Amino acid sequence: MRALSGALVACLVPAVAHADSAGTLVERGLAAMGGVERVRALRGIKIEGIGHAYHPEQSERPEGPYLIEYDEVVAWRDLAGGRVLTQHRSRGAFLAEWTASTTYTTPTATFRIADAKVTPGALAAFEDDRESLALAPERVLLTALDAKDLRAGGTELAEGLDQDVVAFGWRGRDVRLLLNPYTHLPTLMEVVRERPDNVFLAPWGDVRARTSWGNWQIVSGLRLPLSSWRTINGLPDADFTITRATLDPGDAPWPKVDAAAIAAAEQRVRNGPQPVALSGPGQELAEGIRFYAGRWNTTLVRQEAGVVVLEAPLANELSEAAIVEAGKVFPGAPLAAVVSTSDAWPHIAGLRAYAARKLPLYVFALTVPLVRRLLDAPHATRPDAWEQRRRDDSRAAADIRPVAGKTAIGTGPNRIELYPLRGEGSERMVMAYFPGRKLLYASDLVQPQGDEFFNPVYLTELVAAVAREKLAVDTVFAMHAGPTPWTKVVAAAAKASRPQ
Repeated sequence: MRALSGALVACLVPAVAHADSAGTLVERGLAAMGGVERVRALRGIKIEGIGHAYHPEQSERPEGPYLIEYDEVVAWRDLAGGRVLTQHRSRGAFLAEWTASTTYTTPTATFRIADAKVTPGALAAFEDDRESLALAPERVLLTALDAKDLRAGGTELAEGLDQDVVAFGWRGRDVRLLLNPYTHLPTLMEVVRERPDNVFLAPWGDVRARTSWGNWQIVSGLRLPLSSWRTINGLPDADFTITRATLDPGDAPWPKVDAAAIAAAEQRVRNGPQPVALSGPGQELAEGIRFYAGRWNTTLVRQEAGVVVLEAPLANELSEAAIVEAGKVFPGAPLAAVVSTSDAWPHIAGLRAYAARKLPLYVFALTVPLVRRLLDAPHATRPDAWEQRRRDDSRAAADIRPVAGKTAIGTGPNRIELYPLRGEGSERMVMAYFPGRKLLYASDLVQPQGDEFFNPVYLTELVAAVAREKLAVDTVFAMHAGPTPWTKVVAAAAKASRPQ
């Protein structure tokens, strides 16, 4: 009886035709929003709302659950003048107290405003704000309608419906819109583009952002979605709820920026994302062990069989720089292997360059699925060496060496022993020990902050792991720390463990 009822209902629901042109589909969407004239006449919008930002790149496990940031936002988008002003308050996993920030974007630059001081803003903010002016719900259908390459893309099943699809390009981005076949309103937008301006997303090549819209309401005669949910490459990125929207608001508190600040911010935009490189000549920690400090550190280790690279952070460009440097400081020595000790995205970002060279990649066993995901990430817009190798050989496979327990690399005084840390915060990290040097590499667990350390619980986990493995350590260094006396770390861990 239940099956019969379902079949009967299916017969009563009229089929939806999907043979209309892309222009017709978009025009219907604009009519559903309130009419193309009303949408085109909109000069600006003020949005107030609350939301969450998710941080899979910094969370304990790639599979989630993810660390969360709570956000309060007031934003003005000047659609006529191409400006965006965003007042933002955040609190969450990385911020114990509510922290305020303001960004201001013009057609040529972005500024960060804090304590009445104006400085050049991040390139990522500039690109995101420009995108919001053209691709936010109040504007995206007009942008689509005006696109010279607007085209129909068939249908796609989403939210239980065969949605109509239209596609177009905008400033190097591939944009797809899914339109509800009954209401004609946009249900979902997909934007694919490179993100070299974002340290967490840059390694993933052609990044796929999908934003779903819902809770459509009438605001001053115009239909707008008050809820949105965004994923990045299939992982949750953010959700946002508009609590109040004002169309064509009065004057926003647009900041005044002096000529010097404008020139500096515009120069940053013209320069674009800066290439990463090894810093300086490096520091010799012991004979044959050369340490290069930077935002994320890299170390070259000379062994009898060749050079082992400790960490492949930030970008393929840094990996290529490390390969060139290894040839200079250890001439004639081949590359032997690379070790990656953490699953934070900036830590694994440069592994593709080494995979292209067929080097063994030593990574923690639980990190292997994430590394495979990185290696499978599409880089069609700007093919790297690994993408090219896979195009030339469809059977190309990376040489991944899972580290599930104590693992030795090489022989002699610079022999490396890898040990899983297995702490709460360090569950997916590996430490590298040089027994011939009494030298320890602590992955992400030692991060100096002035005279103290970031997240002292990390130190307690490191000290416990060293004791468990019975290692004799004189000096420790890490992804964000230069050589540090082990006694200093032990003392800081003990202090953190004492009742306050």
